[in-house]
Amino acid sequence: MTPWIMNSGLVYYICNHLFAVFSKPCYSYLSMKLQFFKNWSEKFQLVLVRFPLSLICVVGISILCILKIHDYKVNIHEYLWPLFIGGLFLSISASLWLEDVRNKVVAILLNVSVIAVWVIYCVSLPSHLQLVTIYRIVVLSVVFVLSAFFMAFLKRDNEMAFWNFTYRMVVLLLVTYLFSSILMSGLSLALFSIHELFQVEMTAEIYQYLSVFCFVLFAPVYFLGSIPYATEKYGQQIQFNKVLRILGLFILVPILCVYLVILYAYMFQIVVHWQLPIGWVSTLVSALGLGSFLTIMILYPLRVREENKAVNLLSKYFPLILLPLLVLMFVAIVRRLDDYGLTMNRFYILILNLWMFGVCVWMFLSKPKRIKWIAISFALVAFLSSVGPWSIGNITQRYLQHGLQQHLADLHLLDNGRVARNTKLVIIPDTSLQNIIAGQVSYLYDHYGVESLQYLFAYPIVNLSKENILDHLVMNRQKQRIKPPYFCASLLDDCAETDIAPFHHVLLFRIFNRNRSVQDNGFVISIAGSVLKIQSKQNNRSEMVISLKNKMKDLWSKGSNSDHNEMPINEMSVTGQKYKLVIKALSGEYYLQNDSAEIRTLNGLLFY
Repeated sequence: MTPWIMNSGLVYYICNHLFAVFSKPCYSYLSMKLQFFKNWSEKFQLVLVRFPLSLICVVGISILCILKIHDYKVNIHEYLWPLFIGGLFLSISASLWLEDVRNKVVAILLNVSVIAVWVIYCVSLPSHLQLVTIYRIVVLSVVFVLSAFFMAFLKRDNEMAFWNFTYRMVVLLLVTYLFSSILMSGLSLALFSIHELFQVEMTAEIYQYLSVFCFVLFAPVYFLGSIPYATEKYGQQIQFNKVLRILGLFILVPILCVYLVILYAYMFQIVVHWQLPIGWVSTLVSALGLGSFLTIMILYPLRVREENKAVNLLSKYFPLILLPLLVLMFVAIVRRLDDYGLTMNRFYILILNLWMFGVCVWMFLSKPKRIKWIAISFALVAFLSSVGPWSIGNITQRYLQHGLQQHLADLHLLDNGRVARNTKLVIIPDTSLQNIIAGQVSYLYDHYGVESLQYLFAYPIVNLSKENILDHLVMNRQKQRIKPPYFCASLLDDCAETDIAPFHHVLLFRIFNRNRSVQDNGFVISIAGSVLKIQSKQNNRSEMVISLKNKMKDLWSKGSNSDHNEMPINEMSVTGQKYKLVIKALSGEYYLQNDSAEIRTLNGLLFY
């Protein structure tokens, strides 16, 4: 046999063997890719049939984003954003609710009617969306999102099916945007590689278009195409896994216990000292309440199985433990309302407090196993508080308008309920009242627009700025005379005082706002209002009390309205019979109307 024949046979053998080795993986890979495109095609067709209105909203949002990125000279009405974004959530919820209706014609008509109502509402919005409208749209969008989880289960009593559907929807949402992030990263790297290798310019707009494709177009379509359908939606088999067990029992429950200990310790502190709670406690109690409801819902399968006593105790007694803290939160909200008045944020927090209180009482008394009613009640309360004349936005507006009108009437600025053009200020308001009026005008102007202040004027003010309106209310005429109460002053030369004669000792101290007393060099130094107290630890009878009210009044009157003022040493010193205090830094408030002062921070040298 000739060599070339032998070599050809060897080559043939090797090629045949390599083909046998790699043909199966290549075929599997190609089959997988073809199956992917086949599944994607099926998913898109399913979305087109099952969620046609949602798909239109997705395309609408994508077009708006592209127009925004490219900055086309196109007048984009602001109502189009809530129209498509809110319409997407609403159409998903309506489709899931109506797809089980046997009469498909009725289902389609109801679905179109629901979206038509939303379209009419959005089209009727003003050309420029005010903050109150944005608040309302955000709350309604949250309601639409929540309703997508429970609308299909309103007529069904099986809570396990609701839990399974919610769990699958959340996991699907996380997986969808994980895939979208990977797709965005891979394609961005490819574009960057083309730029580096072939010197092809890649502008920022290209990456922005890519993000629109991945996150605004691809992700929603993939999510809609993967939502459980037909019998899959009502699966009753418990899908609880170890990850949820670890998240609920070993992460969320310990965090809730830490919050619980902190808040109960604070509650006992304010009871002992008999003082009102600060407003920030509302945030902590809200986080604790919402976190506890979420944890109870996550651990619901363990409660159904009755295989964990801790879950049963949590579901049974945690609402009762939460009730005293909700009372504390209610007192804190009432205090904020009394000190600063009503705003939409405080009103929403108050409604949240009342809702959590009602849910806790309901859960403790009835010990329900229908967890979906937690989400249903929250969505219902949020919806009712955002629409109609009883909505939070409308009530807040009427409250502020009535209060503002009453203040102006007390100053004799109104004639038949209206402000005239040449109104003369009969009664000069003090700083506190002027700040209240300016605050109410600013809030109404910023949140409701200039139209919310038109009721005070007999002439049009649509083109007036906020400052112009305050001028017309004669508030700004006293602007130069009345200064804000807060001031901050420091020593011009920090090393100006080095000689302690005729004194024998010197004490350096610093007191900050969060620490009203310090212990240093055998002394306890504290501030109360505008009074500085120095107490010796060795001799309890040795106490030095220095009033800084007059000094603060003097610094406040000589300083400007800037954030910081530097003063010479003679202006920053207080001298007594047995001491000399050199103030290195001082901040606080001086209130002219009642001749009172309060120190915030104090840094000084005491010679004695």
